[in-house]
Amino acid sequence: MKSTVAVAVVTVAMVLGGCASTTKSDASNSSDLMLKALNAQTAGNPTLASRYYNDVIELDPRNKLAYYNLGLIAESQENYAVAEDNFRVALGIDPAFELARKSLMKMQAQRAAHPSN
Repeated sequence: MKSTVAVAVVTVAMVLGGCASTTKSDASNSSDLMLKALNAQTAGNPTLASRYYNDVIELDPRNKLAYYNLGLIAESQENYAVAEDNFRVALGIDPAFELARKSLMKMQAQRAAHPSN
C-alpha cells in the first residue's frame, strides 16, 4: 500500500499539468475527478478511487494516469491480471511511460510466480 500511495502522490503534479481531454470543461472535470481519485486512493479507499478513475476515463479515454493507478489498485488487491491489463493500456497510450513499463514487468513476474492470479 505504501508504494501505491507514494506513486499516487507523485502523479498529482502530472495531473495538475493538464489533461488530454477534448474540451476545456472536460479537462477541468477530468482534473477534478483525478484529484478526488488520488485523495481516495491515498486515504485507503480503493473502491471509491476506482470509481473516480473510471469516471476520468469516461471523460478522457487517453488518460494514462487513470489506467496506471487502476493498475496499482488491482496490484494492491493481488489481482495481477487486471493490473497487467491496466498497465498495458497506459503503455498503449504512452509507450514511453516508464512507471507503467516497470509495473507491467513486475506484474508479469508475479503472474509467472502465481499463475492462478
